Amino acid sequence: MTEQQANNNNYNPFVTITIVIMSLVMALNLLPNLVAALVTFIGLGLLLATKQINPPSAIAALVLFGEPFFHLFKGALGLRIAFIFILLTIVIIFVILRYKRNPESYFNQPAVPIFLAGMAFLYVLIIHGPLLGKMTDRNIFFMQLFVIYCTYYTAAGIMVSRSRVELKDLLIPALLLYCCVFPLINVPIYQIAHSSGNERFGLRSVETFGTIGNARQSGLLLVLIFYVFMTTDNKWRIFLPTLFAAGLAAPVLWFSFTRQAMITVFILVLLTGIMTVFRKDIARGFMKKSFAVIVTVVVLGSAIGWVAWSTKNEKQARVSAKNILGGENMAGRPEVWERSWHYIQRRPISGYGLGGYFELGLGEWPHNWFLEVWLEHGIIGLSLFILGTFLLLRPFFIKSNPWLISWSLLGLYWLIVIQFSSNIPQNSLIFFFITTATVTSASYLTVSDRKEIRRRRLQKMKAEKQPA
Repeated sequence: MTEQQANNNNYNPFVTITIVIMSLVMALNLLPNLVAALVTFIGLGLLLATKQINPPSAIAALVLFGEPFFHLFKGALGLRIAFIFILLTIVIIFVILRYKRNPESYFNQPAVPIFLAGMAFLYVLIIHGPLLGKMTDRNIFFMQLFVIYCTYYTAAGIMVSRSRVELKDLLIPALLLYCCVFPLINVPIYQIAHSSGNERFGLRSVETFGTIGNARQSGLLLVLIFYVFMTTDNKWRIFLPTLFAAGLAAPVLWFSFTRQAMITVFILVLLTGIMTVFRKDIARGFMKKSFAVIVTVVVLGSAIGWVAWSTKNEKQARVSAKNILGGENMAGRPEVWERSWHYIQRRPISGYGLGGYFELGLGEWPHNWFLEVWLEHGIIGLSLFILGTFLLLRPFFIKSNPWLISWSLLGLYWLIVIQFSSNIPQNSLIFFFITTATVTSASYLTVSDRKEIRRRRLQKMKAEKQPA
């Protein structure tokens, strides 16, 4: 029996209900920040103690959805996020070295040094800009921050690939961690529409709420729960936390007025529905595919209907009908991209170094990941990221294992949203998804693993043909 099967046998509905109740208490903003953080910590401990999840799954949930949780501790204890990431990196490395590899994973040890060599080369690219030009306090800070973040997400990606963490194992801990958003907003869920007192900017005017980061996490949670619900056989086990998570994340995403995340969720919900219908490696059987069509149509129809009805309110200018896909809030992006391209042409090979966009006096960031990478890290850095993007998207176009497709779907979400705002360190979660795809793909493509995969498939087919 694999560990994954053991986890399924250890399913405890009372633990699930307990976690949902804990999440509800935080969503109603009934606890002080430090107490909410402690409740979250206890909830994760309960899931681990009852073997509902394993340590790699808990860490993966922290990597994807732990930012509000970290901010609660940061505010209460005075810790820096970078310091928390350093501690977690040490824990992740310990788990990689000590935790038993999942026998069903496609992880291959030679893939790790290959990718780490590439990351070492990337670190050289990170520091080459400041070394070529003047060393300022800002680019030194960015360099230190990026090395910490990049190491953290790279180690987490290797751990996920090695342990073959399943998305369905993240659902309940992700819900618990996500609810730490509400103490930061400092309002209960039912008052979120009036939390800021500003219908034009919504949650963007709440200082303790990191609008872009938390809105993106809301969208990421919605994509995760939709994919898990569509592809999991025992839907009754996850129906309550799925419904509850959707009911919490959707309002936060909407009132964040972050259109990049909202539109990307619509795109990936449609993509998930299409894959469930047409890809046999994700779902089989007429009933499952029919159910996928119905759920996709209902979810997208309801969401689009809500948007159409809500955007009639012109006070909500950021999401009004004329601005939902552009308008006044997108007016400056083409000019920013044009200025970035102008400076890229001046130094296309070497780039200007990390933080170069700000040092050139062009602003905070160019609102596009690839333009920023090219401008700051040159053509070699851009080539590395294009390669990583190719490996991230590759599972969608070939016969691949559903596990890798599920993680690539979350990676695609993040890849889309980072094309429109924030700088490289703030968008560095993409390294987690690229690492997972790269290490898994490198292992999956080896001859020995292909033979092993075929052997397992034949064994499974023989087992299915045998009478019960």
